[in-house]
Amino acid sequence: QLLGILRFEGRAADVGEAAVDLRRRALPACVHGRRDSVNGGMVWSSPVMLAPLSHVKGGICGNTNGLGEAVAHVKLVFSVDRDPESVIEAAEATTRSLKQRAEEACLLAHSGCRRCCCSTP
Repeated sequence: QLLGILRFEGRAADVGEAAVDLRRRALPACVHGRRDSVNGGMVWSSPVMLAPLSHVKGGICGNTNGLGEAVAHVKLVFSVDRDPESVIEAAEATTRSLKQRAEEACLLAHSGCRRCCCSTP
């Protein structure tokens, strides 16, 4: 890898692992859609987010740390080419029960109806 005028070579090794909740953390942070200069489509990006790297067995950092303890942090930026709100909506739709989905469909089909097939008497 080139770092300015320095050249750095290192072996591949595990440092740690990180987990980011896309639905509750990364996607909601993707705001301010802007036109992509390369392909002309819209892009939504998150600000820089810090995620802890947890010690893993055989990892090169934190020999004194227990498994799962933070040994470092990584800076991440997430970008999506679809409106993040629609992605979140689609993800949430997959976790709804059949009854909830039927009620939503009924309400959409009968919007404004006082006595809907899904309403309780």
